[in-house]
Amino acid sequence: MVVWSEGVGVCWFEPILQGSPAPLVRFSNVLYVPQLASNLLSLFTITALGYTFTGTGHSLAFSKDGQVLFQATVSGRRIGQLLGRTLPALHAPHTAYAAAVAPLTPQLWHERLNHRTLDAIERAVHHVEGLTIESKAHPQHHCPACAAGKQHCDPFPASSRASRPLELVHADLSGPARVPGPGGVIYRLTITDDFTRWRWLKLLTNKCKEMIPETFKEYKAMAEAQHPACRLVTIRDDKGAEFIGNRVAA
Repeated sequence: MVVWSEGVGVCWFEPILQGSPAPLVRFSNVLYVPQLASNLLSLFTITALGYTFTGTGHSLAFSKDGQVLFQATVSGRRIGQLLGRTLPALHAPHTAYAAAVAPLTPQLWHERLNHRTLDAIERAVHHVEGLTIESKAHPQHHCPACAAGKQHCDPFPASSRASRPLELVHADLSGPARVPGPGGVIYRLTITDDFTRWRWLKLLTNKCKEMIPETFKEYKAMAEAQHPACRLVTIRDDKGAEFIGNRVAA
């Protein structure tokens, strides 16, 4: 069986030494393999990176430059397990430390200042205290974040608008709210008439299968009373689960 990797990145590991969290260990060139159920560490690869390991009984100690950085336990089936946990890259404190000591290049300020243009950054150097450029290294030609931010969505397909009241109404149910309102209301049902843009709001305590049809009947009676010459024809919603199986009598 062949399992393919989908990317290469950096992994941060928080070891446990003598029962307490120890300084983070950074592993680079880590393969991202979603199909694997567990993280695997290659002893051959780690020794090539300058680590050494020693074993005593059912434990292993991994050292670098004479200092033990992390340990592992070995089970009776000769399977080793690192003592500690793997951290997501965004939650590793050392990423902030690395940014703090990184060379102050135009590319770094471009990322820090919400991807401003390089011309704007060079002008700001003379007016903003603490904004200095220590390196004239040419910034990368392609910035993935800038490219993603400048992408344009395809326009929505043209749709016909209603020609009279109640020909088409839009319904949406939102909630539950984190803080209940008076009477325990936690849901909000809004119905908007496509022609008049008049919006009707109903606060609900639940979204049981009986509540939604009864609320629609209440709206239908009220709206048709306001427009005697019109009848409710079409209801458009976001196909949420709360509307599945619910029917409103014509």
